Amino acid sequence: MKITERLREYAKAYREPPTGREVEGTVELLEEAAEHIEMLGGKEERDIVFRRCICDYGTQPQVDMMIEEMSELTKALLKWRRAKGAELTAARGCIIDELADVRIMARQMEILFQAEDEVERRIDFKVQRQSKRLEEWEAKNGRK
Repeated sequence: MKITERLREYAKAYREPPTGREVEGTVELLEEAAEHIEMLGGKEERDIVFRRCICDYGTQPQVDMMIEEMSELTKALLKWRRAKGAELTAARGCIIDELADVRIMARQMEILFQAEDEVERRIDFKVQRQSKRLEEWEAKNGRK
């Protein structure tokens, strides 16, 4: 039995009688853990495909594809800014597609440059820095 199946079985056991067996939040915690494990499995499968893309298509073409996808996202965002009425829905759909493409290629760049941990550390640093900036802005502009 896979770990996700075991976690779901435990959640089921905590959900059903005998009464008084469930500790508050246990079912939710077990189900959330199962979901996260499944997502990690999906990430590994995606990374296999991404590595194959890099190996099969080559480094330079994948870097070029990253640049192309970023450009297409830029174009989709500009189109959305100009859109009106029903065009907004279509423009939003294009943004979603291009965001997906950029994220796919960004992950390939992390793999290609063996930089996942470094990128995560930089993201953490930049989020903390931005949080401080927001606090300063709110203090200066009277918002809390």
